[in-house]
Amino acid sequence: MTATIKLVSGADTAHHDSAERRYDRRRSRDERLLIQIVSADAAPELAGATLPARTCDVSAAGIGLWLERELAVGARLELWVNVTSVPGKFFLCGEVRWSRHVTPDYLHGIQLTPVPGDDLARWQRCFA
Repeated sequence: MTATIKLVSGADTAHHDSAERRYDRRRSRDERLLIQIVSADAAPELAGATLPARTCDVSAAGIGLWLERELAVGARLELWVNVTSVPGKFFLCGEVRWSRHVTPDYLHGIQLTPVPGDDLARWQRCFA
């Protein structure tokens, strides 16, 4: 994935925009991860597919995610995220809340959702 994001005001940004409903501090991160599509009503043939992705930013409640293809709003995902300087991987689940084409890739907003056995509490401790 070749698109890049430039931060205007530093690596950490706190953002509260009523249109976006974002309340958590975002941190610019470029981390590798794998996602598995649990369900995608708009493209049921994708269920079970595993795709490589990269983060552009993270927060306690969500992830900005680069993919080579677009996923529709509402697609449910399982994510295995490596975070530089944090041992082990994070197993997380989430839902696509928005997507946008940024040539040549697609940027997605993922809202994290708790499920039994996930690493969401550990993730939240790292990125709160």
